[in-house]
Amino acid sequence: MEIVIFILEVGDKLWEPVSNQIGYLVHYKKNVENLNAEVETLEALRKDNRESVRAAEVNGEEIKADVRTWLERADAAIDEVERVNDDFKLNKRCLWGCFPDWISRYRLSKRAVKDKVTIGELQDQGKFERVSLQVRKPLEIESMISTGDFEAFESTQQAMNEVMRALRDDKVNIIGVYGMAGVGKTTMVEQVSVQARRDGLFDHVVKAVVSQNINLKMIQGQIADMLAVKLDDESEAGRAGHLKERIMRGRILIFLDDLWGRIELTKIGVPSGRDLEACKSKIILTTRLETVCHAMESQAKVPLHTLSDQDSWTLFKKKAGNVVDWPDFHDVAWKVVKKCGGLPSALVVVARALGDKDLEEWKEAARQLEMSNPTKDDMIARFLGI
Repeated sequence: MEIVIFILEVGDKLWEPVSNQIGYLVHYKKNVENLNAEVETLEALRKDNRESVRAAEVNGEEIKADVRTWLERADAAIDEVERVNDDFKLNKRCLWGCFPDWISRYRLSKRAVKDKVTIGELQDQGKFERVSLQVRKPLEIESMISTGDFEAFESTQQAMNEVMRALRDDKVNIIGVYGMAGVGKTTMVEQVSVQARRDGLFDHVVKAVVSQNINLKMIQGQIADMLAVKLDDESEAGRAGHLKERIMRGRILIFLDDLWGRIELTKIGVPSGRDLEACKSKIILTTRLETVCHAMESQAKVPLHTLSDQDSWTLFKKKAGNVVDWPDFHDVAWKVVKKCGGLPSALVVVARALGDKDLEEWKEAARQLEMSNPTKDDMIARFLGI
């Protein structure tokens, strides 16, 4: 009796794998149909994830690596199902026009069962709570300015060196750069900011233009854009809270450009005092008035002076061209340079405007500048034809 039971058990174990193999032939068509039903669900899930990825990328967010890997695997699995369907259509024909190709059907059915398992796993793995990282990639200061055409003359280099020393000084949290309009404060600080980040002093540099008519919401928006922070709050206080929370996470150089008076940093969302020290961040501001540096409690005040006559001539010649060295033009060109008062922005604008003009136009420009004694803004407007 025991021998009979043993033989039956062995027979069952031998029959089970055989029956499975036969099942691939018997359920050939059904296995392919089941595979196609599953792949429809996967295609819908892939479409949803692709749309989520596209929306996140438009918003500047960084896509998770596992999401991109899943999409690649889903693409490969769906392509494999298409190949199974193509082979299925071919196998509807008979071998040599008369008999079914049983070997091909067996192999195809087995593929369909295996692919169905893979697709089921992808469906389970593709239900992402979010497709992107929590924080978008911040904008770097280098992407917003041009560094290739910058040339630091003596007065500019001296100011840059002072600012860099202050940025490296742990006792200095707020640096004020002051000088008359058009002297190049903004450009100089931008260049220093780029260098400070490259030297590893800060993780990020953010810039906001304050101007005479203060708009807190606009200032907050400029900083938020550069830090990749979404400010959904309607109130200024709510927006300020979210900005401060982000700034407190790392070493950030905050560049506040064109201040005309004191501004409350807390209203913007910029840390101050001990909070600024705690997150190892610093503030650098530009203004026309030294008194603003004092009002903002700057521990370091850096003046930016106008260019020397020689540096003014060098910059003017670089923008106007060698025409300034021609005998007939040389003296009148010097008169124009003198009237620009060592202001880089005025020198550049005037040089570009006169560079291709004839001698009479140069003389007329010099005569008008001599008579009117214009401000820097007047010169720029006149030579741009405004």
